[in-house]
Amino acid sequence: MVAIHTSVLPALHSDSALGEYHLSLPLISLLSLEMQAQIGASVLGLLLTSCDSLLTRHKELEYVWNSRRPTFVRCLFILAKYLAFSIHIGNIVLTSLWTIRFRGHERPTEDVCMTWQIFQSATCYIMLLILELILSLKVGIFLSTMLAGRMAGTIYVIRNRVDAQQLKFTRHCISEVIGEIAVQLVIHGLALRRTFWDLRHYTFARPPLFSVLNRDGLKIFAAISLAMVSIGVSAGREAIPVVLIYPIFISLISTAVCRTILNLQTLDITTRETPSSERNKEFTSINDISIWDTTTRPEQDTRSRSEGTH
Repeated sequence: MVAIHTSVLPALHSDSALGEYHLSLPLISLLSLEMQAQIGASVLGLLLTSCDSLLTRHKELEYVWNSRRPTFVRCLFILAKYLAFSIHIGNIVLTSLWTIRFRGHERPTEDVCMTWQIFQSATCYIMLLILELILSLKVGIFLSTMLAGRMAGTIYVIRNRVDAQQLKFTRHCISEVIGEIAVQLVIHGLALRRTFWDLRHYTFARPPLFSVLNRDGLKIFAAISLAMVSIGVSAGREAIPVVLIYPIFISLISTAVCRTILNLQTLDITTRETPSSERNKEFTSINDISIWDTTTRPEQDTRSRSEGTH
């Protein structure tokens, strides 16, 4: 996965699949032009995130800010949306400073390349971790723990085990992209299996939860897969459009997390307003989602509901 994010720097190339890397000096001067293009790309990503925030402002106000009760899901929503804004702004600031510092044909230093690489890798992993936390609520929290461990290991290896003077990436790193796609297929395969398993005793009618999970999950999976393949294909190419992938990727993850949470919350409200007889016909385990965003234990919620009926 390191190669996916570090490949956003087209000035870095590799022709060795055995881990022997070096910095391509003739190509590193292109990073100055890449930084200038990155400013415009970061502004574009900031505008995309702002537009999505504008479109979902009413649901966000109703769901997030009208409730004083902090929950894990609300914290993830706020983190996904406003961390994306912070990443875009930080990206603009860094590229602006480095563009001023390295003018003309002056080559950026190796420390700058390493800082840029770690920043993009860490931010992409953090945003993906937030998305995995939402998508894996019904599959298993261990998937997110695995992703966090991989992120920490990647940063440690880059910082302490790799010599910057021997760093180089090429299209050989596409194998890492294929591996990551395989991991995502396993995750979504487990999610689909769990969904079909929960529906085994019911009719073939499409319940709301089934529709939401498959619709949002499929869109997110397709978009992320397309982005990863695009970065992998462009890993060995010196093209300015490559810099567009990183900010758009960050905006995509933020949008996916926020809209998935809002859709599940809308489903939760709709289910609570539905009579119990109709609810059971659609999807009995929807009750698990009705309490998915709560700070209390399910036993307490069940006890309070039974007391209210009596």
